[in-house]
Amino acid sequence: MRIALYTRISTDRKLKRQDPETQLLPLREYCQSRNWQIVQIYTDDVSAVKKRPQLEQMLRDAAMHKFDCLLVVKIDRIARSVIDFIHIMQALTSAGIRLIVTTQNIDTDQTDPAKRFLTNILVAVAEFERELISQRVKDGIARSKAQGTYKGGRKVVVVDKLKIKELRDQGCSIRDIAKQLKVKKGVVELRLKEQNASTTNSTNITTQTTMA
Repeated sequence: MRIALYTRISTDRKLKRQDPETQLLPLREYCQSRNWQIVQIYTDDVSAVKKRPQLEQMLRDAAMHKFDCLLVVKIDRIARSVIDFIHIMQALTSAGIRLIVTTQNIDTDQTDPAKRFLTNILVAVAEFERELISQRVKDGIARSKAQGTYKGGRKVVVVDKLKIKELRDQGCSIRDIAKQLKVKKGVVELRLKEQNASTTNSTNITTQTTMA
């Protein structure tokens, strides 16, 4: 089985960079004990609030079936929240990629009924978290209105760009994507344009570097 490893490291308050080997070493040992071949390692050296280019590259490679299984040490190394983790997990599962979180006993092996059941539980937890967030927002608005401090304003649309890309790669139309994510077509079109611009910029930088 072809294995990919993903790690995310950051800089602590004393400006000390974390060593990626802290995560990579136990992952390598996990693979070695099972005679699994590591074919790719992705490491994002960023804080939790910044972009994660290696994560995005990993998902693109997963869609192209460049590996069979992804290993991470903990959920918080690959995702910022349960909802974020579920979106990543679903993107990998739809590409036929197995995900293992080694220290938290999470495995999305779809051939194992128990592991498939655990995956369904995680999805349910993510949905529950989404509903709690939505309810807290509604409660906050209701409280503001009762206190006379609510000023209304434009609704902020939060869209998962990775989910849009996943659906687009599966051949879904912009209309279908908008319907599934319950957003306007213009929002989907804007996110796709942003992704295309990002890809173009990355290609231009690579070309310039090669020419130099």
